[in-house]
Amino acid sequence: MKTISIIFSTAFITCSLISCQTKSNVALSGFTKELILLYMNDYNRFFEANKKEEIIVYTLTDTLNYYLRIHSHSGKLYKYCEDNLVGKTSYLGYSVKVYGDIESVFYSVEEKISRQKPCKMPNWEYDPPTWVIALNKDLSFCKDRTYKVRDDADISSIQNLAAKYFKIPDDLQITP
Repeated sequence: MKTISIIFSTAFITCSLISCQTKSNVALSGFTKELILLYMNDYNRFFEANKKEEIIVYTLTDTLNYYLRIHSHSGKLYKYCEDNLVGKTSYLGYSVKVYGDIESVFYSVEEKISRQKPCKMPNWEYDPPTWVIALNKDLSFCKDRTYKVRDDADISSIQNLAAKYFKIPDDLQITP
């Protein structure tokens, strides 16, 4: 009887773990992963209190720059339209949803998902602590367009991280 109980328990735990895994179709770059970690450490009290938070990564490309916007998200506070959803993955136990450009220097898409119909945006505002990181088209860090919203203006930690993965213009070189 004890053997049947152990087998049943093992099978139940295995099935639970398999069903709880998020289907991942996006692979985050090393820069994006480390940026998420920096973001979470900056707002660690927030994440400790909200274990069900998601991380939202939103990318945009214009004629001069690549942009990455990152913030936390609670589905209870705001519902995102899924029409520009690129994909999902998980990182550090948190769900990460990626919106915006299909091709990006900040992640790679392993399997495209079907797009959903456009939806109407709600009329109310959602204002989470947001970071915006910009790179010039030559993949050099763009300090003038990189900022933290609802936080101090110190972006040195982001600049130091960008120096690890991207070019830093001579006028922005970090001195030891």
